[in-house]
Amino acid sequence: MGSEMRTDQLEREMIRIGKVLINQIFVLLKTAQNYEEGHSAINAPVSNILKTVISNILKTVREIQRRNEEASLRVQGGYLILGELRLKPDAAGFDAFMFTMGEMNRYFIGCINFTSSVNAEEIGKLAYIFKNIEPIPVPQTFHKILGQMQKRNIIGIELEILTDEETLGGGDTSELKDSKARAKKVYLQTIHAVSEVMENAKMGQTLKLRKSKRVVQGMIDQLLAAETNLIGLTTIRSHDEYTYNHSVNVCILSLSIGEGGL
Repeated sequence: MGSEMRTDQLEREMIRIGKVLINQIFVLLKTAQNYEEGHSAINAPVSNILKTVISNILKTVREIQRRNEEASLRVQGGYLILGELRLKPDAAGFDAFMFTMGEMNRYFIGCINFTSSVNAEEIGKLAYIFKNIEPIPVPQTFHKILGQMQKRNIIGIELEILTDEETLGGGDTSELKDSKARAKKVYLQTIHAVSEVMENAKMGQTLKLRKSKRVVQGMIDQLLAAETNLIGLTTIRSHDEYTYNHSVNVCILSLSIGEGGL
């Protein structure tokens, strides 16, 4: 009983910290809209609002990481998820919650992850990428942001493309409702995740097991909903990405065997 109470208290505290982070991101994005990048105000003393907001975000991120949690905000089912905890908006933070989730949807960002190497400069740069890229109703907007992040050498913040069909805005809803289209989405997302894991391993970087777990769960959900659609995609072959395709195909067939489908 005592350990359960302690777990509940820790979760409540993490939820509180998550709401603080959402509010800070909201203030950051709103404040960045008032200044051009490189404006003299950015180089002002500590009293500068933007620098203070960035500093507060970094402190919150470090607090989350100090608790051995993932400092990531993810959109899912109309909620924002901190690590594995679902955050519900309250009256005081409703505007910040809806704005932050709305901006992530507009730019097709499914997850923002602050790594242990993130610094204040990178947080500020990301805010200006949001400001300077006009979102258009296609996922290519997300890739434009990734390109700008690479150009500005932002390596301490990682983004994942939006995959939650319930919150996709401006897309073709008839296509999203089609089970074959959903299966193909899951398949391609998994290919991307595998390639990212392999690149991280090649570079000697930390492997993101939580992200891999979410990808596998997506395949399991798809297998349970419409098994034949996903299994049908295992016939896909790509010379350039053979290793990735093969790994995903083996995973799908293994999951299906485990589920008793073959």
